[in-house]
Amino acid sequence: MGLTPPGGTPLNDADRVRMRGIGLFAPLPPDTLAALLAGAWAIAPAPFESLFEQEQQVGALFVVMDGTIGTLAALGPQESCLVALLGPGQVVGEGGLFDTGCMPLAARAITPARLVAIPAAAVLACLDTDAPFRRRMLAFLSARLRVLVRQISQLKLMSAPQRLGLFLLGLTEPQDGPQTVQLMCDRRIIAGLLGMTPECLSRSLRSLQALGVRNQGKRGIVVEDREQLSAYCQP
Repeated sequence: MGLTPPGGTPLNDADRVRMRGIGLFAPLPPDTLAALLAGAWAIAPAPFESLFEQEQQVGALFVVMDGTIGTLAALGPQESCLVALLGPGQVVGEGGLFDTGCMPLAARAITPARLVAIPAAAVLACLDTDAPFRRRMLAFLSARLRVLVRQISQLKLMSAPQRLGLFLLGLTEPQDGPQTVQLMCDRRIIAGLLGMTPECLSRSLRSLQALGVRNQGKRGIVVEDREQLSAYCQP
């Protein structure tokens, strides 16, 4: 079972202030945003707690305030594939707003998290009455589709070390010199996101050592030369 309003708590003032700065909702007039959040609630799932299951009807759109949420696609009765990791300011559950109302993917908390759940009816009412919000939602859905298409292309065209290198590049800043990036969750979770086993991820990391990529502690990874790694990751 996914989390439902009885398991939630009222939004606090900090939640409402932060919602005004989140990209999808930032342009909304204050009155419109207030109406959207009137029936919203907050939830705080523990690591690996289910937010909702695939094909479940939930009736809410979730906004990540803190922590990391993973979306998963079922591959079999006891097997799933990690599709995306979503952090603060990102939205999850948009696929359940339309069509059948069923969630196309499951969602789990990867770390301790806090989310704002907005009733689907309130989101749909806002889409009906606010044309700019409607266009932003379409742009958001289009951007998420492009990310998924890019992931599929990477799985087909890039080697495992290249996929890992590209993932690490996404955690670095566009600047010269060595950088240390921190993995936001366990490496086996990242392996699932990149379409490889944990053992394959370890081998891929060893392959990247020649390019100046090395472990630093449990979750730290040093990227010595961002430009060199970027050149290697070209499909």
